[in-house]
Amino acid sequence: MVETMVEIMLGPYLTPVSDWYIENQLIINSIVVFGAIVSIFKRNNDDKDNKRTGEYSS
Repeated sequence: MVETMVEIMLGPYLTPVSDWYIENQLIINSIVVFGAIVSIFKRNNDDKDNKRTGEYSS
């Protein structure tokens, strides 16, 4: 039911994009989660470095 509503809202031009995403969602979501984890660790390491040197960026 939800998939049908999404297809109707996307129309004939974006429905293939939705189909491609659904077929490859494991890979795409893995890349997004990996990027978020890298960003969190990078931010934590930058904060630790700034505390040691006394430099703070906003």
